[in-house]
Amino acid sequence: MSFTLAGDSSKSGEILMIFDKSDPDSIQVNSSGNIVSDSHASDSTFRYVLDKFKRHSSVYVRFPDGRESTFTLKGAAKAIGDCRSTFP
Repeated sequence: MSFTLAGDSSKSGEILMIFDKSDPDSIQVNSSGNIVSDSHASDSTFRYVLDKFKRHSSVYVRFPDGRESTFTLKGAAKAIGDCRSTFP
């Protein structure tokens, strides 16, 4: 799962996400802006974020450099379908 704003990813390893104005989540990403799922910990984060994408109607994303945007998640559950992590 990758995150970009204005065509660029976060290089710092962390982004802030707020789903439907709930409590903020600090999400670790790799240097390419991806949530990887190649270990127990990263797989847990991947599944957590994926579940939130399916259950909520919007997400606010902020990169450490201050770039931010809010996105609708309308239709996300259908579009995501049965997405699986790469962790065995």
